[in-house]
Amino acid sequence: MAHKGKMKNQDEDLPPDIKDWSKHQVREWALKLDDVDDGVAEILLQQDINGPSLLLLDTEDFKKIGLTFGPAKLDHSCQR
Repeated sequence: MAHKGKMKNQDEDLPPDIKDWSKHQVREWALKLDDVDDGVAEILLQQDINGPSLLLLDTEDFKKIGLTFGPAKLDHSCQR
């Protein structure tokens, strides 16, 4: 997975490799995705989801951390 989803603004501050993202950078990425509520970014931050862990999550994992079905489809936005 890596960011492929439509983003509100491209952010050059994010490392090009998702494996290098901190939990704060994952939050910034999620905040910039179109059609994703800011609360999703906060949940990812609260759950300490960094780049390497984001790569391991699937739709069911997103649901387990409290995301509804729509935001749980983030795993498709993360695939390169």
